Amino acid sequence: MSNRFYVNQPLDGDLCQITGETAHHVLNVMRMQIGDSLTLFNGNNYEFHATITETAKKAVTVTIQSSKKVSRELAIRITVATAFPKGDRQKFMIEKLVELGVERLIPLRTERSVVNVQEKSQEKIQRWIVEASKQCGRNRLMTIQPTVSFNDWIQTETTGTRLIAHPDQSLLSITDVMTDSIDAGLTNLTIGPEGGFSDSEIGHATQAGWVSFAIGNRILRIETAAIALASIFSLAQDTASPIHKPLAD
Repeated sequence: MSNRFYVNQPLDGDLCQITGETAHHVLNVMRMQIGDSLTLFNGNNYEFHATITETAKKAVTVTIQSSKKVSRELAIRITVATAFPKGDRQKFMIEKLVELGVERLIPLRTERSVVNVQEKSQEKIQRWIVEASKQCGRNRLMTIQPTVSFNDWIQTETTGTRLIAHPDQSLLSITDVMTDSIDAGLTNLTIGPEGGFSDSEIGHATQAGWVSFAIGNRILRIETAAIALASIFSLAQDTASPIHKPLAD
C-alpha cells in the first residue's frame, strides 16, 4: 500500500494534525508509527513530504519536511458528461476516469436514463475520487458536479471541442474526430445511457453544434464507453508530453 494520504485542509505550516478516516488509515490499517514518513496532498497540485511526530487514539501529528508542486494532469482538459451505470459499475467507472486524468465528471439525466445520481450520493462518490487519486498519484481531484439534464448540458456547455458518442455507423468515427480534438485544449465527451440517446436528443445536440460520432461496431456499456473514450484522449496526450513534471511556482 502507498504511504500517500489526502487531507482536506490547508497545509501551509510546519505541523499538521490528521484526524478522521485518514488518521484511522494511518494508525490502524498502515500501522504507521512515530518517525515514519508519508506523503500528503490536498488537491492543490502540491505534494507534502512529512514525518509522524505524535500519535493519539484518533489523531496523528506530522511535521512537514518539504513541499513540491507536481502536476500529473493532462495538457488537455477532459470533461466526461455521462449517464450513470448501476451499482458497483459506478465506482469502477469513476476510479478509471480519475486514473486517466479526466478533469470533470458530469452526471447526465437523459430520456432513457435508468440511474439518476442524487445529492446524497455525492459524498460517497467523492470518497471514490479521493481513493483513486491516492492510488494513481494525482495531486488535483477530479471534480464531480450535480446532475444536469441532457438538454441543459448541450445548451450551456459552449466552449472547447464538443463530442457526443452515439452507436450509429453512418456517423463519423472516433478517428475522424480525434486529431482536431487533441489540440483543442478542452474536450467535452458526452455519453448516453445503455438504451442510447433518443433521435430528438441527437437532433438537439447537432443543432447546438455538438459533433456526433460512433465509437465502433459494437454496443458498449456506459462505463466501457466512458473509459474507452477517456483512454483514447488521455493516452494520446500522455505519449505526446512527459509526465510527472515539476511545475514552476
